[in-house]
Amino acid sequence: MKRMIVAASLFLPLFAFAQNKNAKTAPAPAPVNLREMAIQETQNSAEVKSSKASKASEVNVGEAAFLTLKDPGLTTELSPWKWTVGLRLQNLSPAGSAQMRNGQDLNLNEVGSMIVPFLEVGTLYQLQPRASGTWSLGASIEGATASRGTSVTFPSGSEAPNSRLSTNFVGGSLLATYRHPKASRWEALLGWTEGITTFSHSADNDGANFSESARFGGWRIGLSYEPSRNWLVGLEQSQRSIRSSDKNIDLPSNNTSFSTRVTW
Repeated sequence: MKRMIVAASLFLPLFAFAQNKNAKTAPAPAPVNLREMAIQETQNSAEVKSSKASKASEVNVGEAAFLTLKDPGLTTELSPWKWTVGLRLQNLSPAGSAQMRNGQDLNLNEVGSMIVPFLEVGTLYQLQPRASGTWSLGASIEGATASRGTSVTFPSGSEAPNSRLSTNFVGGSLLATYRHPKASRWEALLGWTEGITTFSHSADNDGANFSESARFGGWRIGLSYEPSRNWLVGLEQSQRSIRSSDKNIDLPSNNTSFSTRVTW
């Protein structure tokens, strides 16, 4: 019994020493790297988002899913209204007679012809196209002015120096145009014009001066060709007649003019 007590007393200190030594020599756990953990978490999150995006992109979305807003009033292809600006050059010969301030009559038929440029601005409304063709209705206003030298000889035999005859037009027209589908580049025009014309004569000698105005009206017919989009060139015939019975000035009944027109 004494031997067992003595052996135990010797073994316990040795066992405690061995345990203490093992505890000191065991390696410590590696420290946690927070930076690497954060990078790993970021990569994992990006992969998850990419996976979700790829799944969403696989969904078929048709064109009907998109909303498109358009204003047909601002689209020239859809709007039936069009503006037009045109220029016509006409060789016009004054006719009739007018009384100068000295009481002498000036024969306008002897003045000769003059080139008169007519500037026209208007609008056209295109009706619904049909198989028989396309009609447009509209209106326009026009103005023109021209001047040329004259020769005035007084009864005394002297001449009025620097004498000129000026012709002015102001008017408005109702218009109709037509295009056939088999000849869509050609356009026929029909219109009626009402306006006022003024013949004014001026010279250094005041006795040769006068100014006469009269109302006129008449038909317009024309045919134009469209060489390029919204630009037309053509010929037009005007038949104007003076409506004021108390005036002696007159206009030729038939006048042909070359025209060019732009629409938009």
